[in-house]
Amino acid sequence: MDWIRIIETAYDLADDDERWLGSVAAALRPSLDCGLGIVAYFYDASASRLKLFGYARAGASEHEIEIARRIHAHPAWRSSALLRETYRSSTALTYSSEMGDERWQDLLAGTGRGGENGPFRVLIFHVGDPSHRGCVVGAPDVRVASTPLTNIASWARVAAHLAAALRLRRRLARLEGPEPEEAILSPSGKLFHAEGAAKTRSARDNLRDATLAIDKARGRLRRTDPDAALNLWRGLLDGRWSLIDRFDHDGRRFVVAHRNHVTTRGLRALTPRERQVVSYAGLGHSNKLIAYELGLSLGSIGTHLSSALAKLGLKSRIELLQLAASMGTTRAAAEKSVPPGEG
Repeated sequence: MDWIRIIETAYDLADDDERWLGSVAAALRPSLDCGLGIVAYFYDASASRLKLFGYARAGASEHEIEIARRIHAHPAWRSSALLRETYRSSTALTYSSEMGDERWQDLLAGTGRGGENGPFRVLIFHVGDPSHRGCVVGAPDVRVASTPLTNIASWARVAAHLAAALRLRRRLARLEGPEPEEAILSPSGKLFHAEGAAKTRSARDNLRDATLAIDKARGRLRRTDPDAALNLWRGLLDGRWSLIDRFDHDGRRFVVAHRNHVTTRGLRALTPRERQVVSYAGLGHSNKLIAYELGLSLGSIGTHLSSALAKLGLKSRIELLQLAASMGTTRAAAEKSVPPGEG
């Protein structure tokens, strides 16, 4: 399993979103294809109305995309409960048959697939973050028995990189001019430029160490121990930066630190870092996964989460999940009440 190849594909900023999604689908196909190819699309579940767009495929026919469109056009698909479970889920990789909602099976049965060849299910790879904007890769599967899913923790880490890459692409696209680069390093970790938050001694040390770790992950380790290589390349660095390759005119490679933190809203009683941690915990992510997604230590995640729970007057992660769900419902209701053009 070459996890690093998938990550490298994700952080390629050269193409537009449509081509990017097609390239990601092609990189994922060897691992996810159940025999009918895979279909991918973007989603925006941040508001009351779910938006699906930008379909791509790898090894799948146009017919598979049409089936996906037919499912997504069904009224049951857009029901709030099914939307939340599908697009605000903490599970990166699962079968549709494991999602615990009978409406899923009704939707899939209505496609006319399955029957003699077995039930129609979809292997779903979900890429998202607290913004509730991301992408989904689906592999149609009509085999009688599903292949047991493995490497679930590793797939969640791969999803963290794809979410970070997509978030960075969209942030850079919104800029009117080039973004000031907060740090530029050589692949060997030598720092050529630093500004803003990257100027502190601890930040410079962390940038160097992360650059060296990524270079190690991209070397022989990606073949000899893929999971170890994946563990070295964290989703972010210090909850702030994505480290991206940049090639000079003469072909020299540099590593650039792009600001790419998740923007969080509400919960003003919390510090920015606490809001960051709480936003991921609200998705149901474990402390270990959050530490990987943000590039922070496991101990710091526990400390920030405990402090946040105390400030919010909550006693458990279950109460936090309930708060996150209620905030999502309230926000969606508020957006729905705003007349078109005034939001």
